[in-house]
Amino acid sequence: MVTSLIHFISFLQFKPQLRRYVAFSAFTPNFQQIPNPNFIPSTNFTTTTTRLYSQLHHQDDQHSTTLVSSFNHFLHQKNPTPSIIQFNKILSSLVKLNHYSTVVSLHRQIEFNGIESDLFTSNILINCFSQLGQISLSFSVFANILKKGFQPDAVTFNTLIKGLCLKGQIHKALNFHDEVVTQGFRLDHISYGTLINGLCKVGETRAALQLLRRVDGKLVQPTVVMYSTIIDSMCKDKLVNDAFHLYSEMIAKNISPNAVTYNTLIYGFCIVDRIKEAVDLFSKMISENINHDIYTFSTLVDAFCKEGKVKEAKKMFAMMMRKGVIPNVVTYNSLMDGYCLVKEINMANNIFNTMAQMGVAPDVHSYSIMINGFCKIKMVDEAMNLFNEMCCRKMIPNTITYSSLIDGLCKSGRISYALELVDEMHDRGQPPNIITYNSILDALCKNHHVDKAIVLLTKIKEKGVQLNIHSFNILIDGLCKGGRLEDARKLKRLFERGLFPLLITESTTTAKDENALVVSKGDVRLACSLSQAGGSTLAKHTVIWRIATSMEDYKSEIENWDLGAGIYVSICLMRNKLQGDTNAMTELVWAMLASFSLVWFHWFAVKCELLPVDARYIFSFAVVIVTMIDHNCQ
Repeated sequence: MVTSLIHFISFLQFKPQLRRYVAFSAFTPNFQQIPNPNFIPSTNFTTTTTRLYSQLHHQDDQHSTTLVSSFNHFLHQKNPTPSIIQFNKILSSLVKLNHYSTVVSLHRQIEFNGIESDLFTSNILINCFSQLGQISLSFSVFANILKKGFQPDAVTFNTLIKGLCLKGQIHKALNFHDEVVTQGFRLDHISYGTLINGLCKVGETRAALQLLRRVDGKLVQPTVVMYSTIIDSMCKDKLVNDAFHLYSEMIAKNISPNAVTYNTLIYGFCIVDRIKEAVDLFSKMISENINHDIYTFSTLVDAFCKEGKVKEAKKMFAMMMRKGVIPNVVTYNSLMDGYCLVKEINMANNIFNTMAQMGVAPDVHSYSIMINGFCKIKMVDEAMNLFNEMCCRKMIPNTITYSSLIDGLCKSGRISYALELVDEMHDRGQPPNIITYNSILDALCKNHHVDKAIVLLTKIKEKGVQLNIHSFNILIDGLCKGGRLEDARKLKRLFERGLFPLLITESTTTAKDENALVVSKGDVRLACSLSQAGGSTLAKHTVIWRIATSMEDYKSEIENWDLGAGIYVSICLMRNKLQGDTNAMTELVWAMLASFSLVWFHWFAVKCELLPVDARYIFSFAVVIVTMIDHNCQ
């Protein structure tokens, strides 16, 4: 069996150095590969120990220093000679403190002094190499275990599997599992839990579920950890119904859900805006005496705030305090963001000030929330004060902070200062993104500086910033409002030739794609401008007809509400211009019916979780546009 196991190591196809190590009768790793220059092996124990003390003193870790001191004492003890068990206890304690490189170096001293390692020592060493990312060295230790005649146990296999998963080599981990089982070894629930977690980490939730079905009752009994891991992965993929079915399956098998299970489900329901079910699960946690923690409360506070239900969020916050759960910066940030969303900036500011009194230091995100909140209600000076306060506290604003402030400055007409902040972003290593630039483009166009906006657009492109459809819409809107319809047409053709995708042609595109979400707005603006420019020319009708037709053609690929609204807008415009053409009117009526069917189908699909679209926002937007255009067309 030992021979076949050594052979199967090569089957894993690790680095050539692995085969070199396996060929040795004793474990002699290349320590220079260990990513810590302070731990170079030396035959002089005093030198090595001095370096260890220096490293640990620098980390200000008294406990670690004591452990190394104990190690030194045992190593010099000659009568009686200490057993490997005493050294293993010290090495295990250091592993718990994450001092993996220290353990590797101390183990070298053990071998240098002729003290034989046992299986427990080897398992510790495998774990250290795995945590250091040296998976090939982990397997060379494993080969040495086999050569010494030790019988590898579940801990050995679990540690190797975990090491492969940490490196993202989940398929090698699965192959390793298959070969180990073929050789007659039995793995435990930790092994399968690790494999399931590894699959979920790389996004292979379906494969993780298949593995659960494979082991269920045949190899091991499934555990709450296995189920919770898959439920968590499903929730992150917004497959909340599937996650809930798996939760129900757990209960039917008498596997009791724990706090992690409930927290992941609550989070899943919250991110798909099904907060009522999230609250029901929270109530069930209480009835079953399952401890809810800071994560549970923070998730619900955040969900209520995103819904604009600040009163409910405040009640949840109060309950949290009554139960002795101390809010952290994430909880406070969610509450501040909720008040900013409903434009109760004073309440948000009170919470911001309360944080420090409660011993919670605001972070960059806290400042960004408040700066954005002040800018949204045109209190730009207050936002500037907070921005300056950040700098005084040596806090580095991030791109979101800068973008929020730049947007506020642009909307208040202080474009020159906004441009100065853009330069400052570059100087501080916080390059502006397209959201930052779109704020400036919008301000320039609204202040009738469209030519400057076009120049800026060219510079943005040269900087390698990826433009989006919103940039296109801003410029089309600015050119059309300025009466420069021909320039708008030229710009549109430029975008169509490849600068931007005007229409989404890949069937895999979903509403998560920002380009798909707003693809129709620029065309609608151009169509509106053409229809209102005066004179009834065939060319204008043709342009409007082509836009509407192209949008209609791609409605199956673009799953968003703007498309339905855009088609309807274009149809209303054409209805006014083509009233004399009976055949055209017949086609238009059918197109209108198709458009409305599309919109209402999407509404139903979103409510039933068939499409990952934010229903309320898009539906409200569509209703406003349709209502306004319909009123103008009558």
